Amino acid sequence: MTAVSGQDMIDAVLHPTLEACNNAKIDLASLLKDLKKELKAKETKYIKVKKGVTAKDTDKKTPKKAKIIYETSEEVLLAIDMINWTARQAARKDAHMLRGDYPAKNVEVTGKGGGPVDMNVRYTVGKQLLEEVDGATRGLPGRGHREPAEG
Repeated sequence: MTAVSGQDMIDAVLHPTLEACNNAKIDLASLLKDLKKELKAKETKYIKVKKGVTAKDTDKKTPKKAKIIYETSEEVLLAIDMINWTARQAARKDAHMLRGDYPAKNVEVTGKGGGPVDMNVRYTVGKQLLEEVDGATRGLPGRGHREPAEG
């Protein structure tokens, strides 16, 4: 039988997501690797312009690195790689949270009906285990068995 510490029981009750992440090989190193990619996130925007129209004729700026995706006699479809500011901003916030730069969140947990949380661990013990425990402790002081009196 494997010994289970009190911390193991607390982790099992309060942190099942952490165990699932560890089992899926999602650890701090992999999160940081993904974070670095997200901090450099880009996205491709597609715009359709009429042939002969220049950036001067529109309010949009056409970057020099625009790629022609499709072209007809009248229109051109351009692909433009741009910075994905939404993803970068979210990644930056995640980085600050991982570093602990933000103040801790105050989280209150309540039990059923708003009362206190019941932290008693309930479990079912099989008959065989009870017999093994009873057999192992039989005759020990303080287990309901009296030592024979010397006399």
